Amino acid sequence: MEVQNQRDCFFDISRGIAIILMVFAHIIPSKFIYLFHMPFFIVLSGFFFKEKYYETFSNLVNFIISKFKRLMIPFIAYTIIFELLHNFFINIHFYEVNSKIQYYHNIYDILRNTIFHIEPLIGSIWFLFALFFISILFSLISYTLKNFKMDNEIYRLIVILLFLQIGFYISFQPWNKFLYIGTICSSLTSFYIGYLFNKFYNKRDFFNTRNFILSFLVLLFFNIITQNPIAIAANTYYNPGFLILLSIIGFIFINSFVIFIKQNYIQKILSYIGKNTLPILCLHSLSFKVVTYAIIIFMNKDISILSKLTYVPDKNIFLIMIYLFVGIFLPILANYLTNRITNHIKNIQRIKNESFNN
Repeated sequence: MEVQNQRDCFFDISRGIAIILMVFAHIIPSKFIYLFHMPFFIVLSGFFFKEKYYETFSNLVNFIISKFKRLMIPFIAYTIIFELLHNFFINIHFYEVNSKIQYYHNIYDILRNTIFHIEPLIGSIWFLFALFFISILFSLISYTLKNFKMDNEIYRLIVILLFLQIGFYISFQPWNKFLYIGTICSSLTSFYIGYLFNKFYNKRDFFNTRNFILSFLVLLFFNIITQNPIAIAANTYYNPGFLILLSIIGFIFINSFVIFIKQNYIQKILSYIGKNTLPILCLHSLSFKVVTYAIIIFMNKDISILSKLTYVPDKNIFLIMIYLFVGIFLPILANYLTNRITNHIKNIQRIKNESFNN
Protein backbone atom coordinates (compact mmCIF):
# COMPACT_ATOMS: atom_id res chain seq x y z
CA MET A 1 0.00 0.00 0.00
CA GLU A 2 2.84 2.39 0.83
CA VAL A 3 4.49 1.82 -2.57
CA GLN A 4 1.20 2.48 -4.33
CA ASN A 5 0.67 5.72 -2.41
CA GLN A 6 4.23 6.84 -3.19
CA ARG A 7 3.71 6.14 -6.86
CA ASP A 8 0.42 8.03 -6.93
CA CYS A 9 2.06 10.98 -5.16
CA PHE A 10 4.90 10.94 -7.70
CA PHE A 11 2.51 11.20 -10.63
CA ASP A 12 0.30 13.73 -8.85
CA ILE A 13 3.40 15.92 -8.62
CA SER A 14 4.22 15.44 -12.31
CA ARG A 15 0.59 16.18 -13.19
CA GLY A 16 0.80 19.33 -11.05
CA ILE A 17 3.95 20.45 -12.90
CA ALA A 18 2.29 19.82 -16.27
CA ILE A 19 -0.88 21.77 -15.46
CA ILE A 20 1.18 24.72 -14.19
CA LEU A 21 3.10 24.69 -17.47
CA MET A 22 -0.20 24.62 -19.38
CA VAL A 23 -1.56 27.64 -17.48
CA PHE A 24 1.73 29.50 -17.96
CA ALA A 25 1.70 28.78 -21.71
CA HIS A 26 -1.83 30.22 -21.92
CA ILE A 27 -0.52 33.45 -20.40
CA ILE A 28 2.75 33.64 -22.32
CA PRO A 29 2.53 31.38 -25.40
CA SER A 30 5.51 29.04 -25.37
CA LYS A 31 6.44 26.90 -28.35
CA PHE A 32 8.66 24.84 -26.05
CA ILE A 33 5.79 23.93 -23.68
CA TYR A 34 3.38 23.30 -26.57
CA LEU A 35 5.74 20.60 -27.82
CA PHE A 36 4.81 18.22 -25.03
CA HIS A 37 2.35 19.48 -22.41
CA MET A 38 -0.91 18.06 -23.84
CA PRO A 39 0.64 14.79 -25.13
CA PHE A 40 1.97 14.32 -21.58
CA PHE A 41 -1.54 14.16 -20.11
CA ILE A 42 -2.63 11.66 -22.76
CA VAL A 43 0.45 9.49 -22.19
CA LEU A 44 -0.16 9.63 -18.44
CA SER A 45 -3.76 8.48 -18.93
CA GLY A 46 -2.51 5.54 -20.96
CA PHE A 47 0.03 4.77 -18.25
CA PHE A 48 -2.78 4.02 -15.80
CA PHE A 49 -4.78 1.89 -18.24
CA LYS A 50 -5.04 -1.71 -17.02
CA GLU A 51 -5.60 -4.94 -18.97
CA LYS A 52 -8.41 -5.85 -16.58
CA TYR A 53 -10.49 -3.04 -18.11
CA TYR A 54 -11.13 -5.16 -21.22
CA GLU A 55 -10.79 -8.72 -19.90
CA THR A 56 -14.55 -9.27 -20.07
CA PHE A 57 -17.44 -7.45 -21.70
CA SER A 58 -18.71 -6.52 -18.23
CA ASN A 59 -15.34 -4.98 -17.35
CA LEU A 60 -15.35 -3.06 -20.62
CA VAL A 61 -18.81 -1.63 -19.98
CA ASN A 62 -17.82 -0.66 -16.42
CA PHE A 63 -14.70 1.04 -17.76
CA ILE A 64 -16.72 3.04 -20.31
CA ILE A 65 -19.24 4.07 -17.63
CA SER A 66 -16.42 5.08 -15.28
CA LYS A 67 -14.72 7.17 -17.97
CA PHE A 68 -18.04 8.78 -18.90
CA LYS A 69 -18.56 9.85 -15.29
CA ARG A 70 -15.01 11.16 -14.89
CA LEU A 71 -14.66 12.93 -18.25
CA MET A 72 -17.94 13.43 -20.10
CA ILE A 73 -20.12 14.40 -17.13
CA PRO A 74 -17.77 17.31 -16.24
CA PHE A 75 -17.52 18.19 -19.95
CA ILE A 76 -21.30 18.32 -20.32
CA ALA A 77 -21.84 20.08 -16.98
CA TYR A 78 -19.26 22.83 -17.55
CA THR A 79 -20.39 23.36 -21.15
CA ILE A 80 -24.07 23.71 -20.25
CA ILE A 81 -23.34 26.01 -17.29
CA PHE A 82 -21.15 28.32 -19.39
CA GLU A 83 -23.66 28.30 -22.26
CA LEU A 84 -26.41 29.36 -19.89
CA LEU A 85 -24.11 32.10 -18.54
CA HIS A 86 -23.14 33.32 -22.03
CA ASN A 87 -25.43 36.35 -22.09
CA PHE A 88 -24.58 37.14 -18.45
CA PHE A 89 -20.91 37.27 -19.45
CA ILE A 90 -21.88 39.76 -22.15
CA ASN A 91 -23.64 41.94 -19.57
CA ILE A 92 -20.49 42.05 -17.40
CA HIS A 93 -18.30 42.73 -20.49
CA PHE A 94 -16.54 39.35 -20.54
CA TYR A 95 -17.82 38.75 -24.10
CA GLU A 96 -18.45 40.99 -27.10
CA VAL A 97 -21.95 42.49 -27.24
CA ASN A 98 -22.55 41.13 -30.75
CA SER A 99 -22.00 37.55 -29.54
CA LYS A 100 -25.35 37.41 -27.75
CA ILE A 101 -27.23 34.13 -28.19
CA GLN A 102 -30.86 33.20 -27.77
CA TYR A 103 -31.80 31.25 -24.69
CA TYR A 104 -32.57 27.64 -25.44
CA HIS A 105 -36.15 26.52 -25.95
CA ASN A 106 -35.65 22.82 -25.24
CA ILE A 107 -33.16 20.19 -24.09
CA TYR A 108 -32.28 19.36 -27.72
CA ASP A 109 -30.86 22.86 -28.28
CA ILE A 110 -28.73 22.56 -25.16
CA LEU A 111 -27.37 19.12 -26.05
CA ARG A 112 -26.67 20.14 -29.66
CA ASN A 113 -24.66 23.15 -28.56
CA THR A 114 -22.91 21.10 -25.88
CA ILE A 115 -21.52 18.77 -28.56
CA PHE A 116 -20.80 21.23 -31.36
CA HIS A 117 -19.93 24.42 -29.50
CA ILE A 118 -17.45 25.13 -26.71
CA GLU A 119 -17.70 28.45 -24.90
CA PRO A 120 -14.62 30.71 -25.27
CA LEU A 121 -13.91 30.82 -21.54
CA ILE A 122 -13.66 27.02 -21.33
CA GLY A 123 -11.85 26.35 -24.59
CA SER A 124 -9.45 23.90 -22.95
CA ILE A 125 -12.34 21.58 -22.08
CA TRP A 126 -11.96 19.97 -25.51
CA PHE A 127 -9.37 17.77 -23.83
CA LEU A 128 -11.99 15.96 -21.71
CA PHE A 129 -14.06 15.15 -24.80
CA ALA A 130 -11.06 13.91 -26.78
CA LEU A 131 -9.53 11.92 -23.90
CA PHE A 132 -12.83 10.12 -23.29
CA PHE A 133 -13.00 8.85 -26.86
CA ILE A 134 -9.27 8.09 -26.96
CA SER A 135 -9.66 5.90 -23.85
CA ILE A 136 -12.78 4.17 -25.17
CA LEU A 137 -11.26 3.59 -28.60
CA PHE A 138 -8.16 2.02 -27.08
CA SER A 139 -10.23 -0.25 -24.82
CA LEU A 140 -12.47 -1.32 -27.73
CA ILE A 141 -9.46 -2.11 -29.92
CA SER A 142 -7.88 -4.14 -27.11
CA TYR A 143 -11.13 -5.99 -26.36
CA THR A 144 -11.73 -6.80 -30.02
CA LEU A 145 -8.19 -8.10 -30.57
CA LYS A 146 -8.46 -10.23 -27.44
CA ASN A 147 -11.71 -11.82 -28.58
CA PHE A 148 -10.27 -12.56 -32.02
CA LYS A 149 -7.34 -14.34 -30.34
CA MET A 150 -5.00 -11.56 -31.48
CA ASP A 151 -4.10 -10.28 -28.02
CA ASN A 152 -0.52 -9.57 -29.01
CA GLU A 153 1.37 -6.27 -28.90
CA ILE A 154 2.34 -6.63 -32.56
CA TYR A 155 -1.29 -6.65 -33.69
CA ARG A 156 -2.20 -3.83 -31.32
CA LEU A 157 0.79 -1.79 -32.52
CA ILE A 158 -0.28 -2.24 -36.15
CA VAL A 159 -3.82 -1.07 -35.42
CA ILE A 160 -2.63 1.91 -33.36
CA LEU A 161 -0.18 3.01 -36.08
CA LEU A 162 -2.97 2.67 -38.63
CA PHE A 163 -5.09 5.09 -36.61
CA LEU A 164 -2.10 7.44 -36.39
CA GLN A 165 -1.86 7.48 -40.18
CA ILE A 166 -5.60 8.11 -40.42
CA GLY A 167 -5.26 10.99 -37.95
CA PHE A 168 -2.37 12.46 -39.95
CA TYR A 169 -4.42 12.17 -43.15
CA ILE A 170 -7.37 13.89 -41.48
CA SER A 171 -5.09 16.76 -40.40
CA PHE A 172 -5.00 17.91 -44.05
CA GLN A 173 -8.77 17.76 -44.50
CA PRO A 174 -11.14 20.74 -44.14
CA TRP A 175 -13.20 18.76 -41.58
CA ASN A 176 -10.11 18.08 -39.45
CA LYS A 177 -11.53 19.74 -36.33
CA PHE A 178 -14.99 18.16 -36.55
CA LEU A 179 -15.65 16.53 -33.16
CA TYR A 180 -11.86 16.24 -32.74
CA ILE A 181 -11.88 13.06 -34.84
CA GLY A 182 -8.37 13.72 -36.15
CA THR A 183 -7.05 14.49 -32.67
CA ILE A 184 -8.59 11.29 -31.28
CA CYS A 185 -7.05 9.12 -34.02
CA SER A 186 -3.63 10.76 -33.78
CA SER A 187 -3.44 10.89 -29.98
CA LEU A 188 -4.40 7.24 -29.62
CA THR A 189 -0.69 6.59 -30.17
CA SER A 190 0.26 8.81 -27.23
CA PHE A 191 -2.18 6.87 -25.04
CA TYR A 192 -0.61 3.60 -26.21
CA ILE A 193 2.87 4.92 -25.41
CA GLY A 194 1.75 5.48 -21.81
CA TYR A 195 0.38 1.95 -21.67
CA LEU A 196 3.72 0.57 -22.92
CA PHE A 197 5.64 2.66 -20.39
CA ASN A 198 3.68 1.07 -17.57
CA LYS A 199 4.08 -2.40 -19.01
CA PHE A 200 7.81 -2.34 -19.72
CA TYR A 201 9.35 0.62 -17.84
CA ASN A 202 7.27 0.88 -14.68
CA LYS A 203 10.26 1.77 -12.52
CA ARG A 204 10.76 5.04 -10.71
CA ASP A 205 14.55 4.98 -11.24
CA PHE A 206 13.93 5.28 -14.99
CA PHE A 207 13.15 8.94 -14.36
CA ASN A 208 16.56 10.27 -13.38
CA THR A 209 18.92 13.19 -13.89
CA ARG A 210 20.49 11.73 -17.02
CA ASN A 211 17.14 11.19 -18.74
CA PHE A 212 16.00 14.65 -17.64
CA ILE A 213 19.02 16.28 -19.30
CA LEU A 214 18.71 14.18 -22.45
CA SER A 215 14.97 14.81 -22.80
CA PHE A 216 15.43 18.54 -22.17
CA LEU A 217 18.12 18.75 -24.87
CA VAL A 218 15.91 16.91 -27.36
CA LEU A 219 12.98 19.22 -26.63
CA LEU A 220 15.26 22.25 -26.88
CA PHE A 221 16.53 21.01 -30.24
CA PHE A 222 13.00 20.61 -31.60
CA ASN A 223 12.06 24.00 -30.19
CA ILE A 224 14.87 25.55 -32.22
CA ILE A 225 14.32 23.74 -35.51
CA THR A 226 10.51 23.86 -35.62
CA GLN A 227 8.82 26.92 -37.05
CA ASN A 228 5.40 26.49 -35.48
CA PRO A 229 4.25 24.82 -32.26
CA ILE A 230 2.26 21.62 -32.47
CA ALA A 231 -1.43 21.91 -31.60
CA ILE A 232 -3.08 18.72 -30.39
CA ALA A 233 -6.56 20.28 -30.28
CA ALA A 234 -6.24 21.34 -33.92
CA ASN A 235 -4.50 18.05 -34.83
CA THR A 236 -1.57 19.84 -36.44
CA TYR A 237 1.93 18.40 -36.23
CA TYR A 238 4.79 17.84 -38.66
CA ASN A 239 4.60 14.08 -39.11
CA PRO A 240 3.57 10.93 -37.17
CA GLY A 241 7.14 10.18 -36.07
CA PHE A 242 7.42 13.69 -34.64
CA LEU A 243 4.32 13.18 -32.50
CA ILE A 244 5.51 9.77 -31.27
CA LEU A 245 8.92 11.10 -30.26
CA LEU A 246 7.56 14.17 -28.49
CA SER A 247 5.05 12.05 -26.57
CA ILE A 248 7.87 9.84 -25.29
CA ILE A 249 10.34 12.65 -24.58
CA GLY A 250 7.76 14.91 -22.92
CA PHE A 251 6.66 12.13 -20.58
CA ILE A 252 10.27 11.42 -19.59
CA PHE A 253 11.05 15.13 -19.20
CA ILE A 254 8.24 16.02 -16.80
CA ASN A 255 8.49 12.84 -14.73
CA SER A 256 12.27 13.19 -14.48
CA PHE A 257 11.83 16.79 -13.35
CA VAL A 258 9.95 15.49 -10.29
CA ILE A 259 13.18 14.09 -8.79
CA PHE A 260 14.46 17.66 -8.35
CA ILE A 261 11.53 18.55 -6.09
CA LYS A 262 13.13 17.77 -2.74
CA GLN A 263 11.27 20.07 -0.35
CA ASN A 264 8.37 18.29 1.30
CA TYR A 265 6.06 21.34 1.35
CA ILE A 266 6.59 21.94 -2.40
CA GLN A 267 5.84 18.27 -3.08
CA LYS A 268 2.59 18.61 -1.14
CA ILE A 269 1.58 21.76 -3.01
CA LEU A 270 2.34 20.25 -6.42
CA SER A 271 0.61 17.00 -5.46
CA TYR A 272 -2.49 18.94 -4.38
CA ILE A 273 -2.47 20.89 -7.63
CA GLY A 274 -2.05 17.62 -9.54
CA LYS A 275 -5.16 16.22 -7.87
CA ASN A 276 -7.14 19.27 -9.02
CA THR A 277 -6.20 19.44 -12.69
CA LEU A 278 -9.84 19.19 -13.81
CA PRO A 279 -11.11 22.47 -12.31
CA ILE A 280 -7.85 24.21 -13.33
CA LEU A 281 -8.27 22.98 -16.91
CA CYS A 282 -11.86 24.19 -17.05
CA LEU A 283 -11.69 27.45 -15.08
CA HIS A 284 -8.24 29.01 -15.57
CA SER A 285 -9.38 31.20 -18.51
CA LEU A 286 -12.29 32.54 -16.48
CA SER A 287 -9.82 33.23 -13.67
CA PHE A 288 -7.69 35.24 -16.11
CA LYS A 289 -10.76 37.35 -16.91
CA VAL A 290 -11.34 38.02 -13.23
CA VAL A 291 -7.76 39.28 -12.86
CA THR A 292 -8.07 41.44 -15.97
CA TYR A 293 -11.36 42.85 -14.68
CA ALA A 294 -9.67 43.80 -11.38
CA ILE A 295 -6.76 45.43 -13.23
CA ILE A 296 -9.10 47.48 -15.45
CA ILE A 297 -11.10 48.67 -12.46
CA PHE A 298 -7.93 49.47 -10.47
CA MET A 299 -6.43 51.45 -13.36
CA ASN A 300 -9.77 53.17 -14.06
CA LYS A 301 -9.82 52.09 -17.71
CA ASP A 302 -12.78 51.65 -20.04
CA ILE A 303 -14.51 48.43 -18.97
CA SER A 304 -15.56 47.71 -22.57
CA ILE A 305 -12.01 46.63 -23.43
CA LEU A 306 -12.45 43.65 -21.10
CA SER A 307 -14.40 41.74 -23.77
CA LYS A 308 -11.35 41.87 -26.05
CA LEU A 309 -8.86 40.74 -23.41
CA THR A 310 -8.48 37.43 -21.63
CA TYR A 311 -5.36 38.74 -19.98
CA VAL A 312 -3.44 42.03 -20.09
CA PRO A 313 -0.79 41.69 -22.84
CA ASP A 314 2.01 42.78 -20.54
CA LYS A 315 5.28 40.89 -20.07
CA ASN A 316 5.60 42.30 -16.56
CA ILE A 317 6.80 39.39 -14.41
CA PHE A 318 4.66 40.54 -11.47
CA LEU A 319 1.49 40.44 -13.57
CA ILE A 320 2.45 37.09 -15.06
CA MET A 321 2.84 35.59 -11.59
CA ILE A 322 -0.52 37.02 -10.51
CA TYR A 323 -2.25 35.47 -13.52
CA LEU A 324 -0.43 32.18 -12.91
CA PHE A 325 -1.32 32.09 -9.21
CA VAL A 326 -4.97 33.03 -9.71
CA GLY A 327 -5.30 30.75 -12.75
CA ILE A 328 -4.28 27.82 -10.58
CA PHE A 329 -5.68 28.51 -7.14
CA LEU A 330 -8.98 30.28 -7.91
CA PRO A 331 -10.29 27.15 -9.73
CA ILE A 332 -9.11 25.01 -6.81
CA LEU A 333 -10.91 27.33 -4.37
CA ALA A 334 -14.08 27.25 -6.50
CA ASN A 335 -13.93 23.46 -6.63
CA TYR A 336 -13.37 23.24 -2.86
CA LEU A 337 -16.33 25.51 -2.08
CA THR A 338 -18.54 23.64 -4.54
CA ASN A 339 -17.67 20.32 -2.92
CA ARG A 340 -18.32 21.74 0.56
CA ILE A 341 -21.74 23.05 -0.47
CA THR A 342 -22.59 19.78 -2.25
CA ASN A 343 -21.58 17.70 0.76
CA HIS A 344 -23.54 19.98 3.06
CA ILE A 345 -26.68 19.56 0.94
CA LYS A 346 -26.16 15.78 0.88
CA ASN A 347 -25.81 15.70 4.66
CA ILE A 348 -29.01 17.70 5.10
CA GLN A 349 -30.82 15.34 2.75
CA ARG A 350 -29.43 12.31 4.58
CA ILE A 351 -30.57 13.68 7.94
CA LYS A 352 -34.04 14.35 6.53
CA ASN A 353 -34.25 10.83 5.12
CA GLU A 354 -33.16 9.31 8.43
CA SER A 355 -35.70 11.39 10.33
CA PHE A 356 -38.44 10.36 7.89
CA ASN A 357 -37.56 6.67 8.21
CA ASN A 358 -37.54 6.90 11.99
